Amino acid sequence: MIEESKLRQPEIRELMTASILDWLDHLPEPQRSIFICKHYRGLPEEEIADDMKCSRAEVINALTQVNLTLVQRAGTLLA
Repeated sequence: MIEESKLRQPEIRELMTASILDWLDHLPEPQRSIFICKHYRGLPEEEIADDMKCSRAEVINALTQVNLTLVQRAGTLLA
């Protein structure tokens, strides 16, 4: 579990943000686009699937994989 007190420290938040942005830069384009559409543009999975010409299940699977990896990376940074 991520320690909330550590996330209150500006240097930790900056490190976390830099790590996430770096990692997103190295994602395959479809996964990166799906993540950005969901988390930055706030689009629902159905709309993302329509835009990306894929199924809703594929969008959910991609988001699940990306989110799990982000949680793992966050845990590693905060350990």
